[in-house]
Amino acid sequence: MARPEKVAAVENVAGLFKGARSVVLNDFTGLDVAKISQLRKLCHENGVEYYVIKNTLAKRGVEETEAKDL
Repeated sequence: MARPEKVAAVENVAGLFKGARSVVLNDFTGLDVAKISQLRKLCHENGVEYYVIKNTLAKRGVEETEAKDL
């Protein structure tokens, strides 16, 4: 049985994908904390929402959206 937190997270992801004008997927393997912090800061300064989401939850959330091919 799905935990309520995960169900809510999947619904949140689906809402984000449905409302987004564009989506960028990112693999930050190899980036150190300073570079990730700089990326987050730049996103914030430019009005870009930046989320870190578990792959499984993202896949489940995107299934019902137009971005399902991601």
